[in-house]
Amino acid sequence: MYANYTASGWSNATCISDLYGWNDHPSYNPSIVVDNNSNVHVVWADGTWGEWGIDDEIMYANYTASGWSNATVISDNTGWNDGPSINPSIAVESNGKIHVVWEDWTWGEWGVDNEIMYANYTAAGWSNATAISDLYGWNDGDSSYPSIAVDGSGIVHVVWWDETDGEWGNDDEIMYANYTSAGWSNATAISDFFGWNNGFSLTPSVASDNRGKAHVVWEDWTNGEWGNDEEIMYAVINERPSSNNPSDIITTTMGPDTIDWVIWDDTGEGQYRVWVYDIIKKSYYLWVNWTVWTNNTNLNIPINRSIVGVGVFNYTIEFYDIYQQYGISDSVIVTITDYIPTKDEPIIIAPQGGGDISSLLLSPLGLGIIAGVGVMFLIMVAVIINKNKTIEELKKTSKPTTSKKAIEK
Repeated sequence: MYANYTASGWSNATCISDLYGWNDHPSYNPSIVVDNNSNVHVVWADGTWGEWGIDDEIMYANYTASGWSNATVISDNTGWNDGPSINPSIAVESNGKIHVVWEDWTWGEWGVDNEIMYANYTAAGWSNATAISDLYGWNDGDSSYPSIAVDGSGIVHVVWWDETDGEWGNDDEIMYANYTSAGWSNATAISDFFGWNNGFSLTPSVASDNRGKAHVVWEDWTNGEWGNDEEIMYAVINERPSSNNPSDIITTTMGPDTIDWVIWDDTGEGQYRVWVYDIIKKSYYLWVNWTVWTNNTNLNIPINRSIVGVGVFNYTIEFYDIYQQYGISDSVIVTITDYIPTKDEPIIIAPQGGGDISSLLLSPLGLGIIAGVGVMFLIMVAVIINKNKTIEELKKTSKPTTSKKAIEK
């Protein structure tokens, strides 16, 4: 049934699934969208038998200036779909292209589990159905209850409830895939991206905004600070921020080098922080706490030379955008060595660390200097003593004779 609301109020209900009298089985799970020309597009699951067989199919009808069209089966155009097709969702582009997804129980190369199928309508008519929830072969659990949206760039966003086990655990999760000019993406579990969601995530719904972001809500059974009742959870899907990968750095304690990380994102801003791991001492410390980054701007992260001195260090950056979507962290290995002056620079002997003269005198170099001066002093004393002895001997040999016998003679 269909009704609309205008300034005059709500219209009477109209049966749109059996206007032509041939639909004699249950019609259920409808979804609706309106295009830029105010044409109304509706899909639903239908149990009516026909040339497509006795399995439930997805039917479509539209409302234009001419009124409501006849219903059309869109899930089995080419005759191979022999399992129930249920729970459809519909979206339309600004150019009028119609996109539909649904849950399908047909077996195929993807296995015997339920999958999410997709078809679209253009001037050429309805396309063949495509299983989009298991394009890469790893999805072996039932995929159910899809929802679809199309953004202003024509990117198709699809979410669904999936029972496939994975790194997220064995609870049901919400999965997401999109269609761009490159084709369909791999499915991604978006309801447990950070690992704490351990309850069932069910019956999602997706919408897109004018910035191309996909907003998703779903029913969730995870317990938390909100209690142990089911809650509605929300996530936003956008392109995650990215960074460049600067080369590792070898520098000195007096070097000018910085780590030239650059972060970019379609939203244009976010925050970052930098951790340092001392590879030799095996210890971490926070070097730069959460700081705002600007899109596509060199961060010029300084290297810590004043405290840690020489060594090998792993600098790691973490970052996220305004939607709290984290990018993939990046690391740079920094090796710091002692500063060695060039041949044109004077070598100045001074205490390490700027100590006083006593530090120099007590150092190995200072003690060596003191010993050398001591030896030189002893040599000089010995020379002086020996010289004095020689002078005394000369005086004795040259002294005039003054004895009595000598005078008498």
